[in-house]
Amino acid sequence: MQSDPDSYNGCMDDMPKLAQTIDQVVAGRTELYEAIVRYYEGFVFSVAVRVTFDRDLAYDVTQDTFLKLYGSLSKFRGSPGSRHTFIVLPPMPVSTLPANGPSIL
Repeated sequence: MQSDPDSYNGCMDDMPKLAQTIDQVVAGRTELYEAIVRYYEGFVFSVAVRVTFDRDLAYDVTQDTFLKLYGSLSKFRGSPGSRHTFIVLPPMPVSTLPANGPSIL
């Protein structure tokens, strides 16, 4: 089975042509932001599930992450020679974590 080059590949490699796509989104081609979301949504959601232990809350956290990322795209500065771009989950209030708290696995 061949993998789709436009979707997250299971490791935190940068999306192909990420910096160029971000530049185009910032320049007004906002429809291209969907490619960024589609590439990283699986990774962000999987991290959110592991942090929140709640799939419904993880969907909300994932959406919030991409909304905040969109608002800060103009501040993006890719590191020369860096192979990784990290999308960081937004800080969550303690009240959104499960009542029994996160566990260390």
